[in-house]
Order: sequence, then structure tokens, then C-alpha cells
Amino acid sequence: MQRITFRYLTAIELLFALSFFVSCWLSDRALDKSGIGDPERFTFWNNIAGILFYIFILTWIISIVILLIVRHKLRTKTNTENPWQPTTNHIWLPPLLLFVGWIVCVL
Repeated sequence: MQRITFRYLTAIELLFALSFFVSCWLSDRALDKSGIGDPERFTFWNNIAGILFYIFILTWIISIVILLIVRHKLRTKTNTENPWQPTTNHIWLPPLLLFVGWIVCVL
């Protein structure tokens, strides 16, 4: 059950990251570097990108909190240490992909 929950959260985070990149791309296409284009459309897509970024960060923090709660419940229930390693890919993968995508867009 918990693996399915974390997979869904990871999929949602990746969906928000992909939507963020698409809105950044659309805002970049609306107004080029020389200032020629549609500033209203640029502002619209830029605001959408900002909102999607904040939603991504919020879902990432929620997934960390859920992971810590589940880990704490399992540890107190069985009185053993659960390995941290199998669940870390749900935590570090979405921000890493967001950062790599941002670097690719900047370059």
C-alpha cells in the first residue's frame, strides 16, 4: 500500500515538473530575448510556471512528511529499524529531474 502511495506521489510530482517545463517553454516562445513578442502571454505562462513550481515543492514536502510518518509507525510497530534506502528514490528523484531539466532549459 505504501509503495503504491509513494509511486502515485512521485508520478504527480513528475507531472507537475513536466507541466512546469512546458509552461516555461511556452513563456519563452511568447517573448524572445530581444523583447519582441507578446508580453501578456509571457506573463501568463510565467505565472503558471511559478504556480506549478510551488505546487511541485508542496507535493514534494508532503511526500517527505508521509514517508516519515509511515517510517515512524513501522518502526514503533515492529521495534526495529527500517532501511531508509529503498524509499529514497521517491524523495530525491523528482527534484533532481527538475534541476537537470532547468539546467537544460537554461543552457
